[in-house]
Amino acid sequence: MTAAIADPLQGSDPLGIVRIPSFVNFDTLVQRNKAVISIPNVDAGVRKDFLDALPEIVEAVHGRMPILVDSGFRRGTDIVKALAMGASAVCIGRPYIWGLGAFGQAGVERVLELMRVELYGAMQQVGAPTIRHLVPAMVRRA
Repeated sequence: MTAAIADPLQGSDPLGIVRIPSFVNFDTLVQRNKAVISIPNVDAGVRKDFLDALPEIVEAVHGRMPILVDSGFRRGTDIVKALAMGASAVCIGRPYIWGLGAFGQAGVERVLELMRVELYGAMQQVGAPTIRHLVPAMVRRA
């Protein structure tokens, strides 16, 4: 039996979302009318590499489609970094599931509130009054 590897660019997602397993030719995504790039991001090591590569992805896409960073983010500071580097949005995976598992709806609401407070606290620390004011110059590699 031979296993076939699916081409992420061939997906028939009606919303036009494509999850890319690695960095691909973004012009091809735009030409195929994909609406959103969703970049999976599973652990801290991948996240660091991804944040280094994010400016290249943003430049290649030229604002033609939103860039979503999917998962791997646990703190508001992580969200600020991704948004400052050019991501359109950050998907929060496990934290809300942990809140749901621990305390149901109230747990999810508390997790989201903590993330919001951390996000705004980090934005204040870098001098960004709104998310639109986040820029790559605010992120410095340690």
